[in-house]
Amino acid sequence: NGPRCTPTIDGDLVFVLGAKGKLYAVDISSGRQVWWYNLVEEFGSKVPNWGFSCSPLVVDDYLIAEVGGTENRSLLAFDKQNGTVVWSTHTDEAGYSSPIYVTLVDIPQVVQLTLRTLFAVNPQTGQMLWSYDWPEGINIATPMILSKDRVFISCSYDKGSVMLKIRQQDNQLIAEEIWKNRR
Repeated sequence: NGPRCTPTIDGDLVFVLGAKGKLYAVDISSGRQVWWYNLVEEFGSKVPNWGFSCSPLVVDDYLIAEVGGTENRSLLAFDKQNGTVVWSTHTDEAGYSSPIYVTLVDIPQVVQLTLRTLFAVNPQTGQMLWSYDWPEGINIATPMILSKDRVFISCSYDKGSVMLKIRQQDNQLIAEEIWKNRR
């Protein structure tokens, strides 16, 4: 029981995600609930073994959260003021990692590690920019950006780690494996 993620504060709002999948926007001054969703009921999400752990991310007017829902509802952007779903993308169950907002190869993007995939999307539209299949596991660690084109991810339980280079090829972004190690 209890929360697993860090609340996110933006202006007059605090955004929290509970372990059982309840996402709230709360007014900081009054404690009044502004909007909320039950991710399991609303989006077909499955509560991960150790509960939802994604810290919500604010990018401009959007609150972005890993929902782990079915039917292209793995990562969602909500209008942070009223909770309206702006976009949704990818289909994978939730891991335990939080999305991050970064610039790779001069392109702003949100990077997320789900149960089986590391991917990046356009933060304004949810359009998939690149993806990399990663073995199912306890994907807890937030991806690390090590330069303008390098992403590092790791996982325990004999899954290991990988260094990726993100590059452009034929007007697409490609995640190229530089090295991989299970130790």
